[in-house]
Amino acid sequence: MLKSYKNAYIFWKKYSIMKGQKKVRYTKNRRCNMKKKWWAASLAVAMVITSVPAIPAAVYAAEPMLIEAEDYSSYSGKLKVMTNNKNASGGKYVGDFDNLDCLSYKIQIEKAGNYQITLTVGTKQDGGIALLNCGGNVSEKISIPNTKNWNTYRDVTATLWLDEGEQVLTVSNMGATWNIDKLTLTYVDSEKTADEQQSYQKVHMENRWKSQRITEQNGSIAYADTGTEAYDTEASLWNLIPNEDGWYTIQNVSTGNYMILKGENQETVPSENGNVQEEGQWKIGNINGYLVFYNRKYPKCGLNVEYQSQYPGKVTATGDTLIKWYSAQWKLNTPAKEHTYEILGDRIEGTAGLAVSKDGKSIAVSQQGEKKEWTLSQDVSGEPIFEAKNMPIMEAVYNLSIEESLLNINDGLYGKVFWTGTNWHKVWTRDTAMSVQYSLAWIFPEETKNSILEKIVGGTENPRVWEEDTGTGGSYPNSVDRIIMEIAGFELYKTTGDKEFLEKIYEISKNTLEQDYHVAYDEQSGLFKGETGGLDHRSKTYPDWMDEREQNSIYNITESKAANANIIFAQALQIMEESAEILGKDESEVKEWNRRYESLKKAINEHFWLEERKMYASWEYPQYMGSPVADKVDVIANGYALLSDVASESQKQQIMENYPLVIYGADTVWPQKNGRQASAIYHNRGVWPGWETAMMIGAKENGNLQLADEIFKSCVRGAGMSLTNKEVINFETGEGVHSDRQLWSIAGTLAGYYRVLFGMNYDTDGILFTPYVPEWMNGPFVLKNYKYRNAVLNLTVSGKGDTLESITVNGEEKPLDYVLPADASGTYEIVMKVSDSGKRSKIHLEEDSFAVCPDMPVLTEESDGRLTWDENPDYTYKLWTGSEYVPVSSGSYQPDRSKYGTYSLVATDQNGVTSEMSKPIMVSPENSKLVYEAEDGTYNAENFENTAQGYSGRGYVVDFLDRKTDLAIEVDVLQSGNYQLSMIYNNYGNATTGQDCAMRSVYVDGKEIGTLIFPIVNFDFQQSPHLYVNLEKGKHTVEIRYNVSDWYDTNMATIRGTKKNSVSYDSLTLQYLGERKGKGETAAKGLDQIITMLENLDDSQYTDESWKDLETAVKEAKAVWANEHSSQKELDQALDALLKTFGNLEYAVQKVHLEVAVQTAEQLLAEAVNYEDMDALQMAVEEGKALLSNTAATQEEADQAAERILTLLAKSSKKADVKSLESLIEQANKFTNEKFTSGSFKNLQDQIEKAEAVLSNTEREEDEIAKAYEELLQAIIGLERKANKAALQAVIARAEAVLASSDCYTASTLDGLEELLADAKEVYQKEDAVQQEVNEAVKSLTLKVAEARLKGDVDGNGKIGTSDSVLLLQYAAEMTVLDEISAESADVNGDKAADTQDAVWILQYASEKTEQ
Repeated sequence: MLKSYKNAYIFWKKYSIMKGQKKVRYTKNRRCNMKKKWWAASLAVAMVITSVPAIPAAVYAAEPMLIEAEDYSSYSGKLKVMTNNKNASGGKYVGDFDNLDCLSYKIQIEKAGNYQITLTVGTKQDGGIALLNCGGNVSEKISIPNTKNWNTYRDVTATLWLDEGEQVLTVSNMGATWNIDKLTLTYVDSEKTADEQQSYQKVHMENRWKSQRITEQNGSIAYADTGTEAYDTEASLWNLIPNEDGWYTIQNVSTGNYMILKGENQETVPSENGNVQEEGQWKIGNINGYLVFYNRKYPKCGLNVEYQSQYPGKVTATGDTLIKWYSAQWKLNTPAKEHTYEILGDRIEGTAGLAVSKDGKSIAVSQQGEKKEWTLSQDVSGEPIFEAKNMPIMEAVYNLSIEESLLNINDGLYGKVFWTGTNWHKVWTRDTAMSVQYSLAWIFPEETKNSILEKIVGGTENPRVWEEDTGTGGSYPNSVDRIIMEIAGFELYKTTGDKEFLEKIYEISKNTLEQDYHVAYDEQSGLFKGETGGLDHRSKTYPDWMDEREQNSIYNITESKAANANIIFAQALQIMEESAEILGKDESEVKEWNRRYESLKKAINEHFWLEERKMYASWEYPQYMGSPVADKVDVIANGYALLSDVASESQKQQIMENYPLVIYGADTVWPQKNGRQASAIYHNRGVWPGWETAMMIGAKENGNLQLADEIFKSCVRGAGMSLTNKEVINFETGEGVHSDRQLWSIAGTLAGYYRVLFGMNYDTDGILFTPYVPEWMNGPFVLKNYKYRNAVLNLTVSGKGDTLESITVNGEEKPLDYVLPADASGTYEIVMKVSDSGKRSKIHLEEDSFAVCPDMPVLTEESDGRLTWDENPDYTYKLWTGSEYVPVSSGSYQPDRSKYGTYSLVATDQNGVTSEMSKPIMVSPENSKLVYEAEDGTYNAENFENTAQGYSGRGYVVDFLDRKTDLAIEVDVLQSGNYQLSMIYNNYGNATTGQDCAMRSVYVDGKEIGTLIFPIVNFDFQQSPHLYVNLEKGKHTVEIRYNVSDWYDTNMATIRGTKKNSVSYDSLTLQYLGERKGKGETAAKGLDQIITMLENLDDSQYTDESWKDLETAVKEAKAVWANEHSSQKELDQALDALLKTFGNLEYAVQKVHLEVAVQTAEQLLAEAVNYEDMDALQMAVEEGKALLSNTAATQEEADQAAERILTLLAKSSKKADVKSLESLIEQANKFTNEKFTSGSFKNLQDQIEKAEAVLSNTEREEDEIAKAYEELLQAIIGLERKANKAALQAVIARAEAVLASSDCYTASTLDGLEELLADAKEVYQKEDAVQQEVNEAVKSLTLKVAEARLKGDVDGNGKIGTSDSVLLLQYAAEMTVLDEISAESADVNGDKAADTQDAVWILQYASEKTEQ
């Protein structure tokens, strides 16, 4: 017989159900009738495998009765009766009483009542557990103590109700091994404890063994397997109704039939008889949270699905099925959509159980027959104290959360810090940041500061940055959301006002962002790459083909882009801008943070906003697939969107109205996953209190109080029912799962009290109060001893509703927008009253919140090139081609193999819910993929190896930090265009832990194109993520190196001091993607040339501010250039913006002549004793040195200072000696010809030669030294700098581009352009052109180019858009007039008339339907 028990440590508990009340429904049609009965006790009878004859022992009411352990009537297991033991009663005992062994004793009870049953036991093991049951009555579990010796005995006791008459008392071992010597039964009393009996309406009876459910099918009681149609029908729902004696009838919801037992040890069958006899009555017992059912007529028969071979598909009730078998243990599960709960004054009550608090300091919970209790054990008097005399359950949950906060505080590097939870004994970056942002920074500022400091790494060989301490594939940069610590740090700054601390975290964040922009930022999309922050458990978030257990999987996550990470980056950039202003940083630095924020905000909304869903998508698939957006949403991304300004006001309202909620909170993800992790309760099918809090706070701040209320309530309910702030709540059953005392869950619960109920909102200038008391809460509510900087607050809120009616501070009425100032000190008594406006916001608490993705289809590539799949008739299908979706059917598709494409299939169900995208298949033309073996490149010879498994070619190249090598590979591309670059590599390890992801810089022809990431993988050689590069036909050199010239390739392991940043290269792949797909290949090349020219400029020649503007313009232009889909118009606009910024470059002050003058004068002054009248020169030198260090000095000031020094030097030269002339010659030789005109430089060279001739002439006259000195000085003074022609070159290029496209412009606006261009070119070719000459040419040509008017640009704003069409239509209707140039520009079709036909053309062009 198959034994179905799985666990060697099962314990029993007495089954009881706490008192219920009629429920208030959350949504219509949600029903849960709870009929209440009282009954005696619950049942679990252990059946006997081996029996021996025994005479019942009689127990009398007045005296104890001794039963020797060896006098059992039956037993199960391999136990032994041991003899000749002097310590044992009667010299015998039962030994080797192992886990799941049972002993049964026949006893005669003359008087029913409660009996104390004493077991005399001995053991050398810990973890022993005993359980007693008799006649359907079950004891609480009894702990067996370690007596240190098998024959050293101690007594343990339990109280059990025993019915009158002959009974069978069973002792079961549910833990470690122990010996039993005897049992003693002592009558206590006849008071029968009455436990409340509950009816169960519309529940699934689900078995523990195989999760099968009982259903009625085809006239029989059957079991249904998971995934089958019968598993979720109405026929699998049952009503369990107790009678007055505590026996249940089990009635099918669909048919109305009752479950009865056909006969002893037989199958169960349905019966129509409503007057059910004993064979249709069942008693319920409890074991370890699971239920057991025994029949009244056949009391030894327990309901089970053990005999699946003898009774296929049938549910049986047999007498030889012990309750320890999983096949006899059951859960009663209410369907998710039927769940309800409410929070009353002293209780949380609903379909998932009951939690009661009478005093605010303890909570008693009853769920599925189990009882649990929490009692406050920590001293919380020093923390903020919450009082709710009418709602002790709210007070208790608050005290529980404060206590758990204290229990999570432990020693750290800088003092007391937050550990993350019961299972996580360290400070974690993401968890800590969210927790302190929500609430913990407010009430534990010192611990917050220490925790933040603990997440700073680096500082010896590398700049200090925030630590990315967890994530897929070896952490950073697969995970990239560490910048969230900047948000946390700023929350602490708002709490304390500590500017010194703000300065510290500002610099850390600045360094972090510098590396992130270099390593993880994608210029083409404007987004950061990397996995979803927090949602970092591979197949629990992403499709199964991205799981670490799959080949070539992790790189897909690395190359994808996550909405929540990018939104967190955006919020951090906003904070960096505000912090820079607070800290008094340069205005250009403030503007740069704003520019980055605006750019990222734009990209987020372009890429992630799902217009159909009215929410932000969770993530984008990897770039090599074409970056299709996932049709999934998550609570972190949308919650943080509410906390920042990334979303517009209308978008925020749409998020709050449409984000999917279930009765137990906000979906972590939607829709739920299918596949490998479908049944896992984690991100999938879970509510995370620590993540939904972001949405709660955002909803409160943005006015959707119903959403804030729903989430606050779910946090309170989850903590109260679980007796701890759980990591996750099962979104269907409400059960708390995974880690206890989870830090962000604690912080989220407390945030509900502080931010929602009391409405506190911190800013840099103080605290604003906007309290909200939901309908279910009964005040008043008090928060005492709340510390804010130098003040102590005592807050009181009374009333109900969302409108603040009054606020008094220390008895004085204040305006409703009162802000407690940041410099407040002393005690503040703040009393607030609220009322209800009657306004209600829309939320999405609907059945479709439980939606599950359709099964992910499997796409197969056939030998004939077709793509095929198996179709489900319930789904429609669409195929992603790498750039668009096309509808498909019939299970087959022929891809276009003349071009590169990445194909992936998506299924859509009848409700519009889409599957995950199938594993992609890449299609490309023949010979478009170039593969180069790494070992054929150039590298250090000792780095060649061939000992690992799975490489191609002759071997591979290792690049470890203690065995570094650069790798250079020469490639020869056959056609110009865009290429996708990747490698096959090895970085073997555990992809789910560690910080050992490798990074290397990649250069093509000496120019860095990006950072290649090499995640840790669970396999040998694997596919890397991709980089993208535009290559001309011919040979190129690709270099992969650990860049020691900067620190960007430093991973988290290396920055913490280890040398684990290792990778082995197997091969390099270049995949041809095709020519640029935009409208202007010529324009793209021109833009590329201008970008290259500008990148080669010397930044020291220009002012910092104008140079930063140019860097920004170059970065934006590069993104447009890199995007193969950029249109002609976008390329032209990028070039125009670039040239405009370039034209605004301002030359920095040139001080080289002043530096030479100062150095020469100082040499002379060093020997001042040999000269007369040196005071004036000394003063001039001091003024010159001051100007050299003054960044605000003008060119005119520098010129005047240099001239003054040189003039004074000339006057002193008449007394100069030979040494002074030698020094002047040395300084004059430092000037080079490339910076000065040929004539002035030749004059200098002539004077140097003359001076050197004088020095070498031993027969020189005395005054020749002085004359040579003075003439050389005058030559230096007369040097003329060559003009900087970069601006002239750029405007010439633009003028040529305009003339090359002259047919696109209004002819009259080009008059004279060719002549001015010719003049400008002449100046450009003139070698000795001076700056004034060049500037005049630039100015003239620029003004003329600016006059060029595009055809169709009617309003003259430089763009062709709908406004031009509107203006022309007004002109055609004689509603306005146009000047001559505008009218000529409007005649785009060349028919000499500006009319409605031209207006239509312009409108089409503006929509990019017509090419100009």
